[in-house]
Amino acid sequence: MFKKYFNNFASSKNTNKFCIYVHTKHKFRFDFFIMLYGGAAMASLIACLYLLLRKSNAFTDGVTSPLRLRRWAAAFFAISFLGHIWWLLFYIYSEAA
Repeated sequence: MFKKYFNNFASSKNTNKFCIYVHTKHKFRFDFFIMLYGGAAMASLIACLYLLLRKSNAFTDGVTSPLRLRRWAAAFFAISFLGHIWWLLFYIYSEAA
């Protein structure tokens, strides 16, 4: 029974109807999600640039983190930013958009 339902749902005609329904039904929520997703991406980019360009700590004077630690943390945030952009591009160029 599940296989029959899945095969009917997986056809391109039904999937496109479902995607269009979800996109029009929840337009505000989806736009809000995209804004939050973009905000998280920008926060990762800002953190990456901050760690690469700033030599000392912004909160206290005289505290300097090791250069190697800052570069590893910046690499983590850069990968996080690129991952957000990667999945956002998948959505933009998908059939659902």
